Amino acid sequence: MKTMRHLSIFLIALAFANAAHARQSSSSTFPPFEKWRAAVLAGDSSALSSLYTQSPAPDITGPGKQTVSVQEEVAFWSSWKSKGLTNLTAQVVQDEQPSPDIHTLVLQLTLTFKQGN
Repeated sequence: MKTMRHLSIFLIALAFANAAHARQSSSSTFPPFEKWRAAVLAGDSSALSSLYTQSPAPDITGPGKQTVSVQEEVAFWSSWKSKGLTNLTAQVVQDEQPSPDIHTLVLQLTLTFKQGN
């Protein structure tokens, strides 16, 4: 349940206000996601923290509409490295542009771990 909560929070965080950037990218990867992915794989809490906006402060909400702090979110994602995380892949399951200035992606994440973990 906790994993799903954080997955949902991450997916909400992927609602980007700059749809033009997503369309302009000529490669099949999305650079902000790749930075996040690299930070999670490295267990790099500083890199993860730097990806969150400072002003305005992010509004991260979990199940039951409970507020989750940036520190809790960063701790959750950066902890996977110590649990044996070896790979992280994403598949786009929904891609919408509800308005001209908002582009929303919903991803399914697959985490791969070392054997025995």
